[in-house]
Amino acid sequence: VEFDGLSDDREAWAAVRVFSSSEGGTAGTSLLGSEAGSLAGAATLLRPIRAPGSRLHLALATSRDGNDVPTWASADPRQVPEISASRPLPAGSFLQVDPDTSKLFGPLRIEASTLWLSPFDDARNDLLGYFVRNDGATNDGTVVPFEEPDVLPGRRTRFLPSAVGVTSEHGRYRTELTFGRRERWGMPETGLTFSVTYRDEKGASTFPVAVDLDSLVEVPDAGEWLVANGVPIDPNDFTGTLTFSSDRTEGAADLLVTAVVQARGTGAAGDYGVSVPVVSEVRWADERAVVAGLREDAGFRSNVAVANPEPDGGPVVTLEVTLHQASDGSVIGILPQVTLLPGRQFQWNRPLSQIGYGGDAWAEVRRAGGSGRFVAYGVVNDNATSDGTLLPMIPDR
Repeated sequence: VEFDGLSDDREAWAAVRVFSSSEGGTAGTSLLGSEAGSLAGAATLLRPIRAPGSRLHLALATSRDGNDVPTWASADPRQVPEISASRPLPAGSFLQVDPDTSKLFGPLRIEASTLWLSPFDDARNDLLGYFVRNDGATNDGTVVPFEEPDVLPGRRTRFLPSAVGVTSEHGRYRTELTFGRRERWGMPETGLTFSVTYRDEKGASTFPVAVDLDSLVEVPDAGEWLVANGVPIDPNDFTGTLTFSSDRTEGAADLLVTAVVQARGTGAAGDYGVSVPVVSEVRWADERAVVAGLREDAGFRSNVAVANPEPDGGPVVTLEVTLHQASDGSVIGILPQVTLLPGRQFQWNRPLSQIGYGGDAWAEVRRAGGSGRFVAYGVVNDNATSDGTLLPMIPDR
């Protein structure tokens, strides 16, 4: 997708929702477009937790923003022998394989190389990709995309804006977590311990989690896991945030986290999952962020969520959300301001209905007070299935 006529290309974004029919409604997922040049070289990702009857796919794609030279992608042959350096990916191509989940024992590092070009050549095409798990009953897809690379100091603290275990009129929601380690030269192969801090309106609790280099830590139910680690919550009725850190110089830079919220609607035969991004500190928003792709009509409802990722004792932040019509960007309403202490989160339910609007829109989140940074995202839910499509924020850089 190319945008012409803009004075600043950072004012544009692109996203796609992929969906299929399911149980009288839809099951969908989304992919957010990435900036050219942001995903070159290598990526490490974790698969979501295995689910009975589900299918797992690994997709790779090469952009065509550099040159027409093919890209050679390679991965750990013990885990994904289908990805081989002997199988080039033409510029602008797409490849999907169905790996054996029993062989995916740890984080998967995928590297790209281009013959005749050095790793420092600016004409290199991006290597993009994701894991997607399709539920065996609902066919809903949960996408875990490649992370955009960050400088190591920017990953010292990582933040999950929502961890839940709740039941509403629409169904039962729970959070799954997977932990792994990013492979880095010189790091010990024995377990490293990271700090996990859970925060909600009642306070904060911190406990350790140990992760070996070549293995995964799977948490099928975050509520039960938090209680087992001494967090005073009701595992069936909680909403909070998680912060991942470490006392080491590099902090939590080497920790990988996949977070998925599973929804089971009343009478549903299976789950509808949505991947929630874990945001590195370097990507927390300062002044402004955009949440695109909101929709409310007879078939869909939306939510807009915000959180303050600052450490305890850090600054508060007051946020204001302006809603814009999708077709022309005109302002259609402003939501009431909310002030968040560090570690707190807030969600506007059906924000478009609150202002009497039905249709497609996008939200502009601005800091109206305080000096804290923030994280935001939106979710579009199918009214029939309660399937959620998450729309991560696009920060103003």
